[in-house]
This record gives sequence, C-alpha cells and structure tokens, in this order.
Amino acid sequence: MNGINLGVKKNINGFTLTEVIVVTAIIAIVASIAAPSIIYWQRNLKAKQAARSIVSTIREARERAISTNTQYSVQVTPSSNEYVMKRGNRRYNTPFSNFSTVTGYDFVIDQSTLIRGGDCISMNNLYVQANPNGSLTLNTPDMTTTVSNAMLCVSSSSGSERYAITVLKSGLVRMQKQ
Repeated sequence: MNGINLGVKKNINGFTLTEVIVVTAIIAIVASIAAPSIIYWQRNLKAKQAARSIVSTIREARERAISTNTQYSVQVTPSSNEYVMKRGNRRYNTPFSNFSTVTGYDFVIDQSTLIRGGDCISMNNLYVQANPNGSLTLNTPDMTTTVSNAMLCVSSSSGSERYAITVLKSGLVRMQKQ
C-alpha cells in the first residue's frame, strides 16, 4: 500500500481565511480585556518605584553623612514632583544656603505619579538633614521648626495605589502601602 493514492487529498497549503479571521478576533478580544489592566499595573509600578527611590535616596544621604562626617540633605518638592540630594560643608549646623547638589541625585518623577504630604493632599516641601551621628533632622518648609517625624505620600495619578514614606528623627525611613 505504500505509494498508492486512494483519492484523499490533504490540505497542506495553510490556513483558510475563516480560520485567520477567527484567530485575529480572539486575539483582539483578549488584548482589549488585558490592556486596561496593563495600564493600571504600569501606573502603580511607577508610584511604587518613585516611593522606593525617595526612601533609598534618604537612606543613602544618611549613610554618606555617617561615612564622610558631613551633613547631607534631601529636599522633596511636591509642587514640581522632584527631589534632590545635597551635601553640606560642615558636620553640624550647615546653613541651608551652603548645601550643594550632589551630582546625579536630582530627580524629577514621572507626571503619572504624585508626591504629596502625609495626608496625600498637602503640597508642603520636606527637608531631611542627615547628620554624621545617624540621626535625621526634619524641618518645616520655612526651615524655622524641627519636627520629630514626617510623612510623605506617593501615589499614582488615579490615586488607586498609595505609598506612605515615614521619616523618623532617629534615622528610620520606611515605606508602607496604604
């Protein structure tokens, strides 16, 4: 029976037009269902990355202050969605005007992410000074009052994901999902 053709034709030329249209329609339906989830996930990921970046910058400023025996500061400005690490020129009591920006530590956060005060509404700036003894000095925006702890809120523009950054005078900095 080898080599004998019984009149049965096998279609080995490819797919029919109907099959291609059905598969394309299924792919389109799945993509339209998945797209909003992917966009939501991406926005939330940006907020989480921004919060982690602020926390690591404050921690790095503290580590640098300890290792170099010089004050460092991190200035968070919610109104422009940016934060910057600065280096002082003294061990303690460095006037704010004597801090200079550390190269490579001037960050602007994507506009799909919002930085606010601890209540997730206020636009108050936060000034964190890292001291050589490992403590953090937290100042009010006018630099006249030192506070014992401070909180920042980083959220996606939709507000669906919020991360609270807590900064304590003792030097503890932590991030927590709200």
